[in-house]
Amino acid sequence: MRSIIEVSKIFIVIFLRDKLNLFFSFFFNAFLMVMLGFYVNNRFDVGTIGIYDDLKSNFSNQFIDVLKEDPAIEIKKFKDTASLFNAIEKGNLIAGIKIDRSFEVLKDSVTDSVPISEQLKIYGSSENDMWVKMLEPGLKIAILNTNSSSKKIISHINLKTQTIKSRNINYFKSIFPGVLVFSIMGLSFTGAMSLLYFRKSDVLKRLKITPLKKYEFLIGFITSYFILLLLQAILYIIIAWLVFGYVFTGNYLQIILLIISCGLLFILLGIAIANLVPSVDSGNNITRFLNFPASFLCGVFIPIKTLPKILQYISVFHPLTYFTKAMNNAVNHNATFGSNSSNYMIIAILLIAFSIVSIKTFKWEAQS
Repeated sequence: MRSIIEVSKIFIVIFLRDKLNLFFSFFFNAFLMVMLGFYVNNRFDVGTIGIYDDLKSNFSNQFIDVLKEDPAIEIKKFKDTASLFNAIEKGNLIAGIKIDRSFEVLKDSVTDSVPISEQLKIYGSSENDMWVKMLEPGLKIAILNTNSSSKKIISHINLKTQTIKSRNINYFKSIFPGVLVFSIMGLSFTGAMSLLYFRKSDVLKRLKITPLKKYEFLIGFITSYFILLLLQAILYIIIAWLVFGYVFTGNYLQIILLIISCGLLFILLGIAIANLVPSVDSGNNITRFLNFPASFLCGVFIPIKTLPKILQYISVFHPLTYFTKAMNNAVNHNATFGSNSSNYMIIAILLIAFSIVSIKTFKWEAQS
């Protein structure tokens, strides 16, 4: 145990001494996150959404009142769909929403009573179809805020979208969970590539002749970067709270579990890559190949369902996709462990697989 702690301390000190690496791993990404947050707030926060309430009940009125509380949007009521469509065509609205009569069932907490038909219909132009998809999570959150018992049937809510011209109710809150796991992945790969460098420079070869065991070194190395990952996550959460007033909602146990498992999985994947590639350049190229496409393939900044079909199929092969889905479900949709079970199952399988590969392929010396 003492050896593991000493190894962890050594690698933390090594990381902190590299000022340039520290800046790009922690503060540069945080700076980009803040700039992105200001950009989307300035660009997408103000607009008018038209609503036609075909239900006209107390529950639908409460839902509209919840939407009105959001300072990012302005709500305008319409008497029929014709006038709503006309306003959209003239460009007076960023989106149009029709509250169907089946919406009333969402005030109930009985899952069996949820109909197949859509409760909300969203309309707009095809120019900004991507933002239509981003409006859906905001509407579901508004339903939760209207009636807390709706969380038991939130996964059964049916929203129909029709090529609308819309913007997300709160884009930053929608993307932050994905940005968090994306940043964790980046720092994990940075740590793994440092292991490759130490092997190539014969630092690990010298450790081989010491009493230090392989498992002690690996646990110590993983622990060192795991601590750094947690510090990075805490830093980003604090910045999001101070600058944008962001506060996590949903199941905190799921959020903590996903942050921990995300860091562990990508550290293990990075170690496996560092064990198998013949050179530092090869390792860096592979991690860049996994890093860069993930920003638009895995639902971090752009919803996966807005991508072309071929890219949607490709996204299922990237581990970050399942962390982004699980985090968004837990934070933005108040998902339970059960509704997130498919993502957790895939994550667990990948964790086991990468653990076996990283341990079995570990070498003290560089490949010839």
